[in-house]
Amino acid sequence: MLETRTMSRPTATMERVNPARPTVTMGEQEPLVSRTHVSLGTVIKGYVLTGVIAENTGEASLFLCEKGGANYVAKIYHRDKKPKPEILVALKAIASPYVISVIEDGEIEGRYFEILLYYQDGDVAKSAPLSADYLLTTFVPNVAEALFALHNKGIVHRDIKPTNIFFGRGKNHVVLGDFGISSLLTSGMTVRLTSASRTIGYGAPEATQGFVSSESDYYSLGITLLYLATGADPFAGMTDTQILMQTLNYKLEIPQSLPPRLANLIRGLTVKERTDRWGYDEIRKWLNNESVEIRESDRQRSDLKPYILVEGQELFGLEELSLSLAEHWQEGIKHLYRGFVKEYLKHFRQDLASKAVDLEEERDQDLGLFKLIYTMNPNAPLCWRGEMFVDLESFGAAIKKILPTKNASYFELLRCGALQYFVKTKKYRQELVDEVKSLEALAIADGDTAYYRLGYLMSGSDEFSFNGVVLTSVDDLAGYIHAHRTNIVEISEKLLNSKYFFAWLEHLGFQDTIDNWKRLPNF
Repeated sequence: MLETRTMSRPTATMERVNPARPTVTMGEQEPLVSRTHVSLGTVIKGYVLTGVIAENTGEASLFLCEKGGANYVAKIYHRDKKPKPEILVALKAIASPYVISVIEDGEIEGRYFEILLYYQDGDVAKSAPLSADYLLTTFVPNVAEALFALHNKGIVHRDIKPTNIFFGRGKNHVVLGDFGISSLLTSGMTVRLTSASRTIGYGAPEATQGFVSSESDYYSLGITLLYLATGADPFAGMTDTQILMQTLNYKLEIPQSLPPRLANLIRGLTVKERTDRWGYDEIRKWLNNESVEIRESDRQRSDLKPYILVEGQELFGLEELSLSLAEHWQEGIKHLYRGFVKEYLKHFRQDLASKAVDLEEERDQDLGLFKLIYTMNPNAPLCWRGEMFVDLESFGAAIKKILPTKNASYFELLRCGALQYFVKTKKYRQELVDEVKSLEALAIADGDTAYYRLGYLMSGSDEFSFNGVVLTSVDDLAGYIHAHRTNIVEISEKLLNSKYFFAWLEHLGFQDTIDNWKRLPNF
């Protein structure tokens, strides 16, 4: 059963201090009031914060700090973020020069922090392309040992990419870091189900289905090597949908200009079937110049003629056809409602063909095609009108990106029942299914409110965009109003007439306060 975090919050009174992230975009305007108690000069267990490395990495702020004349990194998590306790325990049990270790950890001003070693040469992405010699003699052996150490403790990194691997002192070795979305495989487990969060393109095919295993990290290592060897993003110019299609359906293109031995390693690491993919043992053999088989077959062919959805594209098998239908949405609708797909499915299973007949009677043709895709391929990612989303959070991020503007297509995904069908089919927690069902019902009476609530439900973000400013807490809002107090009447009227604003407050847990407001006369 797929896991998904609970995206709603308990209700709260407005007087309480809300534990939201402090990051705010204010431009040249007056700073917010009480933005954060952590600033340059703050001392944490003897480490003095001396500079800002990154104000917001999504889960934390990174500071340069100093103690005893040496530099370190202070990773100070946002107020609503904290590493998984089980991951911290497992990480602290690792003593490897190739895995970033936590020197100190604890809490300051209600925020969790870690003190880490500082690597002044930065991450390897900044130096790409790297020479084949460096990759073969330093990078690959070091990262392989890092993954071996992690996997021995049951940790799956889940986000192997160039920006999470750092040069050691003098660049004579590399170190793996950033375990923000790592997962733990308990004793006896080889794979688990979780959310599909990861960096698109670097994630293994099985990760789009919520499967996480040690083999997934080796796939990401293969993509990382391709980037570092060429100095170019393997997916440059591609949409998220195209990247997902590449990951799920097509063999990775490796430039012929790469040294054959390095190309061989990348090919072995990026085999789509995880049980055939190279891992630690194969890498060690490869490093010893031993012959290692690449168990990669072309797309499975059947005795059937290929299905032709668009000119020049031959499709074999249900998964390949379902993803192509999702990519070429309007053509997919034509093929479903003209009976072409039904006839093709007769060659596979009669029950599939029968289901296609039923779906031909679905009056909402978008919904009909949507259901067909998951009938043919239950493991397909979220697909809607030609777009694909790696997980629900990425769908939420797409909504959030343009708020308060509404995307009519995303709203229709909710309104027509497709989203509820998806979360049921994927066996998400009943709590989430019930929330989506409730929003679907609300969409009929109040589409705007339903849409805004959907964005917060899917993304889990605390951000509220107002007059070009991004706010993440009611404290931020109070600071903004104070900074612009000469326009308080205009600001108040705009907020009180905004369904987006009330959806944000509800997301932060202030439903009781909203209800009390509505009882006031002339509200």
